[in-house]
Amino acid sequence: MKPLRITLILLLSLVAAGAQAQKADDVATQKAIVAALPKGVTAATATADQIAQAATDYAFGKSSKETLEANVTQVTVALGEMTRAGAFKNAPRFGDSSPPNRFYTKVINLASSNLDVSSSTYYALTVQDMTRLAAAVRAGQNFLNGAKSNAITRK
Repeated sequence: MKPLRITLILLLSLVAAGAQAQKADDVATQKAIVAALPKGVTAATATADQIAQAATDYAFGKSSKETLEANVTQVTVALGEMTRAGAFKNAPRFGDSSPPNRFYTKVINLASSNLDVSSSTYYALTVQDMTRLAAAVRAGQNFLNGAKSNAITRK
């Protein structure tokens, strides 16, 4: 009976995760990222780091701990789409210095900046939470590139 309960719990968690799937052309998220830019900075004049910081402020500021992972993934998708469309004239469209990659680097840096696993940092998140969010950014990048990824390998 116990394995049945565990299987049921796992299935329910997968259904819940699927309910927060990312979507393409999310205009509301795109507008919110631009609105989070510093005063006087537009999408055309912003640097990649300013865009990544605005995306971080938006993703972490609007989310509860339960919705943060989905929001980080959606922000990654929105940044990638905006970058590909040329919305950020002052930022590179490709490479490590592009806005989506700068956002990814920010999340990775947040995840690795505190090695004490039991402490809470950055919006009351633990290191495990931040590592999970780094995977959420990767999921957004996979969505943009049409890639499939399964972190758990089974034989």
